[in-house]
Amino acid sequence: MTLHEGANHFAWLSGPNTGYGFAIGRTDGAALTDAEARDHIAGFLAEIDPATGYLRD
Repeated sequence: MTLHEGANHFAWLSGPNTGYGFAIGRTDGAALTDAEARDHIAGFLAEIDPATGYLRD
């Protein structure tokens, strides 16, 4: 996770699609707590189509 311009950026390093990930920002521009990061990562992965490795349509 990196924080850039108030957004937390996540790269899916072990995923099938190089460079794929997501970003999420907080209204106060702060980095997410570890618990918040885990929750958002779990939500992202739950929406991945295992056949494509991308978010479901």
